[in-house]
Amino acid sequence: MAQTRVVTDNARIMRDFLKLSKWEETNSPPLLVAIVPAEQLRTLPFGFWQHCHLHNITCGFRDTQTHVKAVFFDMDRTVVREESIVTLAQLADKKDEIARLTDQGMAGILSYQEVYARRLKMLSMVREEQVAALHHDLHFNTGIRAALLELKKFNMKVFLISSGFYPVVKEVSKMLEFDDCEGSRVKFVDGYLTAEDGHGIIDGEGKRAWVESKCRELGIGLHEVAVVGDGANDAAMMQAAAVAVGFSPRAVLLQYVNALNLCGDHRFLIPLLTDT
Repeated sequence: MAQTRVVTDNARIMRDFLKLSKWEETNSPPLLVAIVPAEQLRTLPFGFWQHCHLHNITCGFRDTQTHVKAVFFDMDRTVVREESIVTLAQLADKKDEIARLTDQGMAGILSYQEVYARRLKMLSMVREEQVAALHHDLHFNTGIRAALLELKKFNMKVFLISSGFYPVVKEVSKMLEFDDCEGSRVKFVDGYLTAEDGHGIIDGEGKRAWVESKCRELGIGLHEVAVVGDGANDAAMMQAAAVAVGFSPRAVLLQYVNALNLCGDHRFLIPLLTDT
């Protein structure tokens, strides 16, 4: 799917990608995976990622010494096409309001704690069975099943970590056979979602903490981890990981990534994370 090259200097990296950015729109979207020495990876300028984002170039870098043993995926707009809570909001006639709040949170304009509390209050009359059935209304992004199957062949563990409601995350995890999952815990009173925002919210730091706990459980280091996400609440776990993949990411994430998946196909992960 992607061209895989081993490169040893930034001048060559920039030359190759500048060439790719001039492809005509009628051609297939350009893809490139490069395995580079760590010292070169650290010195790529931020403007490089802005350039790739602007020109829709799917690209990724992995340190020659990095061998990934676990991959952590965000769920909403990464594994599934939708923001699950926005889909749920349709049931409460709050889709537009919640979509705006969600966009502000994912762009880093509002804190996730504030966004979560306000959204939960709007959804306080949603029934428990509606939350339990929500996964039926979600659609998987291209290539996710194939990518997960291939990564497992290389003995990688795959995890789903989301700020979304745990009952939804759990069902999606089961459908795709992730090794484990976590999401924000919610409460129901008399069968209805409550507006209580307890200690079960998974925000950006909560995602990072869960990644770290799973690494301790597996006996691996963060230098053996890849994460895939799209929004501001993925930034903390991206900063901790050896490989950070932005999946059609918000601009706020460009400073943390070393891979951009702008083609929307998760099979891009196969040449990026494996030694095929």
